[in-house]
Amino acid sequence: MRRVNDTIESVTVFPVFKTDFNMRITFTNLSAIPVLSDWGCYEHRKISELMLESCPALLELYDNPESGNLTLFYKGYAISFLVKPFPKQGFIGFYGFQIRYIDKFDNNKQFLN
Repeated sequence: MRRVNDTIESVTVFPVFKTDFNMRITFTNLSAIPVLSDWGCYEHRKISELMLESCPALLELYDNPESGNLTLFYKGYAISFLVKPFPKQGFIGFYGFQIRYIDKFDNNKQFLN
């Protein structure tokens, strides 16, 4: 079953990434690479200071892991993620599920809950 899930996560058109509980990115699918690299984030490295400074909710997530939604703005688009912690497996999954075009994009990188 794990192999099937890994395959699905790898081929989805929506960005998917996972981190361990030390904020290190442990998995990215192809769709997540440009979004994360725009924030200076790369697989096998910790989430960048730029991303953490722009998203206090992200720091709170690691202090108190719980499921929820997070929206990331990237080059005129709002990308919504389902955030799901898996404590027993040792990771937090960020699963993109919606991409919307933003008419008036102000180039401010931010997150919303």
